[in-house]
Amino acid sequence: MPGETAAGQQFSNSDAALKQRLNDTEKKLAILQGTVTELKGSKQWDDLVKDWDKIAYLTPGAEGYSTVGFDLGVLTVKLDDVKPYANGSKVTLRFGNVLSSAIDGLTARLSGGESTTRELRTTHLQNRER
Repeated sequence: MPGETAAGQQFSNSDAALKQRLNDTEKKLAILQGTVTELKGSKQWDDLVKDWDKIAYLTPGAEGYSTVGFDLGVLTVKLDDVKPYANGSKVTLRFGNVLSSAIDGLTARLSGGESTTRELRTTHLQNRER
């Protein structure tokens, strides 16, 4: 017996017609799930990229300075030295204040990890031998 959808379109209640509708619905659902996944990934990427100007990625032996953005403008920072110290490392950073202004209450969060390139590992090992 034929039925009607909410939009007034006719459909058949036969097994073949129901299977086809189910297949069509599953395809549409897969497309929607893919779109939601893309949107979630895009949001995560946006959240990551928005703070890149506030992060300095420093590696031992690298030349030059990196810039770090903050409310007043930009500071430059350079990794001068890394030495083993107790159960960790002693890091010497050199900051450049291109604003030539007084900055009170400056805080930083440092994190480190193993380097993934042979050149960086060699530099890190050379720094440890000093």
